[in-house]
Amino acid sequence: MARARHGSFAVTYTYVSTADVAFDSGQGGVACAGCRAPGGVAVSPRALGALRGLQAAAWDARLRARIAPAVEREAAAVLDGYLEALSGAALRTPRFLAQTLSTGDGS
Repeated sequence: MARARHGSFAVTYTYVSTADVAFDSGQGGVACAGCRAPGGVAVSPRALGALRGLQAAAWDARLRARIAPAVEREAAAVLDGYLEALSGAALRTPRFLAQTLSTGDGS
């Protein structure tokens, strides 16, 4: 179950299903379909589960975690979007890493 904020009440939480939810950067959490603000990023139950698992796990368990590549990409996109919303600027590191890794030799 995901904790979702409802309406404009920052301290009001209700448990909802992980189906049809979105991450709302403005509210800083997961929102159900009825509370989703425009611009909320849809997040699959598997990606949400991976994020929640990593959040709750001990550091050594996080390092050992094995996440499917598609789920890892989706979770990374959600986190990147949240960091951009918090910082107020586009992240340059993901683009840099993608370019570096695509060349294969680091140049």
